[in-house]
Amino acid sequence: MEQVEIYLVYAGQAAIVASTVWLIVTRRVAVGALLLVGFFLMGQYGYVAPNIPSDVGVCWATGKSHYECLPFWYKFSAHLSQLGMFVTAIGVFMISKSGSHNKKMHGDKRVI
Repeated sequence: MEQVEIYLVYAGQAAIVASTVWLIVTRRVAVGALLLVGFFLMGQYGYVAPNIPSDVGVCWATGKSHYECLPFWYKFSAHLSQLGMFVTAIGVFMISKSGSHNKKMHGDKRVI
């Protein structure tokens, strides 16, 4: 079952990259670039977090918070992931904004 989950993660990442590349190819470069950067920023933490050093557990045992015990690069990676959520949200907003504009333009059947 674990192998299936790994394949699903990789398939999802491939779908994200493919969809953002498609946006860039169809001349929605700003939206595609924002989403690609946002997904990259969020996804990089998934590769960093599992490799937390074992001595962090000793720090937690002393009663310090989870955040205090993390090394700088893990904190930095977590903050990049949080930034990625905002970048992705801006990209999704731009897609919805351009989509509603296109529907208005195509829905207007008046002859000028």
